Amino acid sequence: MQLDELSKAIIEKLQQDGRRSYAGIGKAVGLSEAAVRQRVQRLVDAGVMQIVAVTDPMQLGFARQAIAVRQRVQRLVDAGVMQIVAVTDPMQLGFARQAMIGIRCTGDTLKVAEKLSAIDSVDYVVLTAGSFDAIVEVVCEDDGDLLDLLNTKIRAVPGVISTETLVYLKLVKQQYRRPARPTQHKNPSRTGSDIHRNLGLPETC
Repeated sequence: MQLDELSKAIIEKLQQDGRRSYAGIGKAVGLSEAAVRQRVQRLVDAGVMQIVAVTDPMQLGFARQAIAVRQRVQRLVDAGVMQIVAVTDPMQLGFARQAMIGIRCTGDTLKVAEKLSAIDSVDYVVLTAGSFDAIVEVVCEDDGDLLDLLNTKIRAVPGVISTETLVYLKLVKQQYRRPARPTQHKNPSRTGSDIHRNLGLPETC
């Protein structure tokens, strides 16, 4: 699907806030409400964009009651637990290169992560345990854009020692429908006898 500048402008508005009204978007891009609605529907039908609630899984281990769904959603958004945004396919927006970059750091990794988060082409930053101190996801126009990003921005961040780039060849699955509650195990505590029985070992006294 070929995207013109108007469609890209609509996508940008919905990436900022997926709940923005079609009338409001129309005023911003110079189209009628009906025209915006039709364009959004075509983008969704073509798989270019999804309107989803993107959650922070780390914050979903709680339960609380709200008076109305709208109030509950607003509280989740305000608390940073959830965003409602337009999620796009970068390949169809002219960004032909996506990559995950493993980064080894020295010093305060939180400060490094803050600097990395400020880079426009970086859309995901996480601090990790293991062989990398941080992992970032980047979206670039082409290999030249990726090389420039690595050399002049990511490796230029104070504290970055080395990077390893994993270029995406094909996006097989991207899911935003995460469970809203942690799985409740039926048998959270298992005795030694249970373990021995499951392994086929004799029980010990």
